[in-house]
Amino acid sequence: MPTASFGRSALLLLLTLSFSLTACDSSTPEPTPTPTPAPAPAPGTTGIISGRFTLPAGASGSLENARVAVYTSQAEFDQDNPLKFEASSSNGSYTIPNMNPGNYYLDVWKDNNNNSRIDGGDFYGAYTTNGTNASAFAVVANQTTTINGTVFTVTNARPVHTEAQKPMSAE
Repeated sequence: MPTASFGRSALLLLLTLSFSLTACDSSTPEPTPTPTPAPAPAPGTTGIISGRFTLPAGASGSLENARVAVYTSQAEFDQDNPLKFEASSSNGSYTIPNMNPGNYYLDVWKDNNNNSRIDGGDFYGAYTTNGTNASAFAVVANQTTTINGTVFTVTNARPVHTEAQKPMSAE
């Protein structure tokens, strides 16, 4: 009968180990905190940016899900560090709600080859008043600022505005 005795001993040892392993862990995991959402802006204290982008005449493709980004400064624009962004609809329309009054910069980019870089074949445009440099525009509380424009097809690794590109308009 030594085998039965060894079997019971082994079983008892396993039960004791499993009990002690579960009994030693008396700490209860802390519940995962749920993030507190940022409070909604007070009614009447924000503005809206909206508009529509189009492709140049003769260009084929779609601006659906193009990133329309808003920046707080020229430096943030240059570093591609947007404050907010939204995706455009299938016809190039977009709306960016709840914008605090102030001056902003805006660009639109469709990553046509999905490589997360602005490069050849992508569609790109930025709000500009002179056709070459990004320009600031104002958002006013209780008003909609409309920015419409035409994007261009990037032909090299870095988008460069050309004389042929018309400035996007702010209304």
